[in-house]
Amino acid sequence: MKLYSSFLVRCWLIHDQSQDERSLIDVEHVQTGGHKRVANLTEAEEWIFAVCRRGPTDTQNMPEREET
Repeated sequence: MKLYSSFLVRCWLIHDQSQDERSLIDVEHVQTGGHKRVANLTEAEEWIFAVCRRGPTDTQNMPEREET
């Protein structure tokens, strides 16, 4: 079985003189609008695979505009 989903990934690098550079990554599941904001690609990957495993018909359990 093959599962397919589309994701839009946005990445910001935030430069602050009082802190080191940090990243902010925003991932959106195109089919459902589910959304997650994370600090690194590892967290994004975990969420992407979790969404893919839910399958295309499991929109009931899709997180709504999740942010961290």
